[in-house]
Amino acid sequence: MHLNECLSIAKNIWESKSHPFLSLASPHSDCVLAWMWKSTTNFHNHEEMNNRLNEHPWFGLLCWTFSAGGLILILLPPRVTWRISYPHYSFASYLIFIQGPLAFFADYVYLIHDHPVHIVDRFSALTMVTLELYRHLAIMPCMRIFPTAAGIALSLLVALYSFSQSQRCQSEMNVDGFLFWHSMWHLYPLVCGSIEVFDVFFLGEYFPKWKRGEDQIDDVVRKWEHEISAKFAGKRKPGWRSHFFFVDKKTA
Repeated sequence: MHLNECLSIAKNIWESKSHPFLSLASPHSDCVLAWMWKSTTNFHNHEEMNNRLNEHPWFGLLCWTFSAGGLILILLPPRVTWRISYPHYSFASYLIFIQGPLAFFADYVYLIHDHPVHIVDRFSALTMVTLELYRHLAIMPCMRIFPTAAGIALSLLVALYSFSQSQRCQSEMNVDGFLFWHSMWHLYPLVCGSIEVFDVFFLGEYFPKWKRGEDQIDDVVRKWEHEISAKFAGKRKPGWRSHFFFVDKKTA
């Protein structure tokens, strides 16, 4: 049983209306549960895949991009972090210490072996995608529509498409196709992190007029930012201050 097969079953049920689509007792729900609890991949004991993994250690290195993405979120957090209700640093730590190692062991070390890490990785990846979608929905109202929000949305769509293609290649036992498309899926944290870093260091602070203009910034936040700016005044080169803290042009 494979994810693509489950999607095909779901499509047939949707078109034929033969079963309640959202019922947990429907065939596609059973299929998804069976896939989630599989302790193997389609490349179980696959000799060609084993040889390719030995020839291309970079594939294993790319598994750690989730940890790299978490480090980017901690070292260079989006400046809207303090404005939204989201466990930003907890999510970043989750990427570093849980999702990165799981991806490495499930997609590289034990890819062709029967191991429970595949089950844990699937549930963890589903949790990660859900939290990532929620994170972007939370911060997008405080970001520029173009290029930042549009770039992040596009990169996420490409990542999900790449994952679906890697699953298709796995069901077809296409080794080269799987390595390519799964590598594209693993590149998402770096691409998304690069977009957010570009937004922080090159495009500058953004306050949407419909949400919070300069004149409506609450006094507590204004006071806090000016105290921080004053504390570090003279310790950084001119121009670096605006990269990290908002400075009210009327009072600075």
